[in-house]
Amino acid sequence: MLLMPLCVVAIEQLQLHLPGLEGRGLVITGLSTEIEFLPSGRLAGRIEIERLEHIPSGERLQGLRLQCDELALEEAVRLRCGKGRFALADWRGQPLQGPFTLDHAPDRDSLTLKLGPVAYAGGRVRLELEYTAGRWRARVEGQHLAAQTLAALAAPWLPEGYRFGAGRLDLQAEAAGAAALLQRLVLDLQVGQVAFSNASGLAAGEALAGELSLSAQRTGNDYEGSFDLALDQGGLYLDPVYTDFAVQPLQASGQYHLIPDAGRVRVSGVELLQPDLLVATLEAELSPAADALLQQARVDIQRLELAGFFPTYAAPWLAGTAFSDLAARGRISGSLSLRDDRLESVDVVLNAVALEDPAQRLSLEGLAGNLAWGRDDRPRTLRIGWEGGSLYRLELGAAGFRLQSQGSQYRLLEPAEVEVLDGRLLIEEWELSDPGSGAMRWQIDAILTPVSMQRLTTALEWPPMQGQLSGVIPELRYAEGRVEVGGMLLVRVFDGAVRLRDLRLDQPLGLVPQLQADIEIDNIDLEQLTGTFAFGRIEGRLDGHIRKLWLQNWEPLAFDAALVTPADDTSRHRISQRAVDNLSRIGGGVGQALSQTFLGLFEEFPYDRLGIRCRLRNGICEMGGVAPAEQGYYLVRGTRLPPRINVIGYADTVDWPALVERLKAATAGGAPQIQ
Repeated sequence: MLLMPLCVVAIEQLQLHLPGLEGRGLVITGLSTEIEFLPSGRLAGRIEIERLEHIPSGERLQGLRLQCDELALEEAVRLRCGKGRFALADWRGQPLQGPFTLDHAPDRDSLTLKLGPVAYAGGRVRLELEYTAGRWRARVEGQHLAAQTLAALAAPWLPEGYRFGAGRLDLQAEAAGAAALLQRLVLDLQVGQVAFSNASGLAAGEALAGELSLSAQRTGNDYEGSFDLALDQGGLYLDPVYTDFAVQPLQASGQYHLIPDAGRVRVSGVELLQPDLLVATLEAELSPAADALLQQARVDIQRLELAGFFPTYAAPWLAGTAFSDLAARGRISGSLSLRDDRLESVDVVLNAVALEDPAQRLSLEGLAGNLAWGRDDRPRTLRIGWEGGSLYRLELGAAGFRLQSQGSQYRLLEPAEVEVLDGRLLIEEWELSDPGSGAMRWQIDAILTPVSMQRLTTALEWPPMQGQLSGVIPELRYAEGRVEVGGMLLVRVFDGAVRLRDLRLDQPLGLVPQLQADIEIDNIDLEQLTGTFAFGRIEGRLDGHIRKLWLQNWEPLAFDAALVTPADDTSRHRISQRAVDNLSRIGGGVGQALSQTFLGLFEEFPYDRLGIRCRLRNGICEMGGVAPAEQGYYLVRGTRLPPRINVIGYADTVDWPALVERLKAATAGGAPQIQ
């Protein structure tokens, strides 16, 4: 009816206003259309919509306006717009406007739409859409888009609590589907200087740059595809590990299987590569909506270079311990498995591994063997050994161990030996549980065969001593950050014995270790003890004790010490003039008659008994000797026969640092000084 009058009557404009329109899943509110008949015979059109809602997707558009300057109606069944512009008042918080073209053929149920370039998210976007008989294909290109804006659009698909800040993205995407169903997707994403963090602060990225390529194909109700990821700039923090991709770039590629109904993603054949650091493959199943994101996973390590792994991945776990600066080199291969966000098992092989602590507390060379662990109760056999090394500067020779692990429990399957200097540590029993956790415990029973005191003191940079060191180490155990001795620790040295009881060492690998013990000293040969000291030569035997000893970071804070001649000692008692002079210096007094001319001619003197006592509290040492004197105390009490010598100390209290300096001066050599 409308077309016939158009042929005979000149109509310049046609307008249509509808309060609402509904159909094919669309709800339109406030529709206004206007068609203008131009003198040239061409048409121009305008459409304004207050609100358009797509019911299947829930998408809504507010304030849509379309203007077409080249509008063509062909036989009332095809609509073309060769030159148009659109404006959208609000889409996801931003206005949009730009050019478009349109070709719509209702008889064939087809639509072709091109939008852009459109200014959006600080960049530009282009869109191409083709629709035919219920099937559609779309192509999107975006340049220099703000990562923060795109993250807000993708919020429903991102983990909760993640926030994105600076950064730009370039993207190219092609998608195809039917109705509201996506059937195929190809995405290329370039990331530039992107930053993000989560609410807990345990995950964050800064200045990340790289590329992501992803494809998806619908199979039944699921999606399958592949991905390629490359990151070569910026840093990633996943508590407690920080990775600098500028130093260690990451490449990852593989396949995935998305199961929307179950809310799970399976990845397979994933190749992980960090040049000069890691070559590995990954199989995993993830469930973003579950309590445990990582349902299960297996990592097969073809090569892991420890020189790069330690500063990047291991250092954060060692921070705050004595080995925070531990360096390593060598290779590891093997496999790891995880379940419910927890490590499930480890089976790795060590190849030519070396460990070195810059503070010289530990070094190992030629470390090799296998390490195996599992959360289950299946026993696993381990073999590990090294070619050499050192512990607190004590030289260690080659050693090998055969162990068994069962759950978090480890034990030595057969006795083992470790060369220590020129002696051997014979380890008869060793057990370890819960390594690396706050509940870690271990226990060892061992015997130390004689070690040269000369080599020991040289290695520890102590004054050189003669003799040998040996001992029994019974039930030495560690638990809750403390090392304790179950029985008595016996050390044989200087032809006598030193017994340690109630030994406790807190935080042995911490920054401030603390040691407490009671020490009994039995029948030490003073000639061996003083034989190589510049302190002076003393013959005789020595008993004593150091009770309530308390060391903090290996510095004494308190003790009650006494070193005296045994009451029943029948050995020869002689003391050199140098030793007399140095004992006088320590006690703050002088030999009673040493300044007499004829006594100065003697190189050594007989003595009855000698001894020194010190009670250390708050940096002050309360001094004492072998017996009280009329004034002061005897450090050395002479015999009744000449040449008779007494050394008397007069200082009741001495500042501990000052006493240490006196001892250092006394053993440093040089000419005697009479005070």
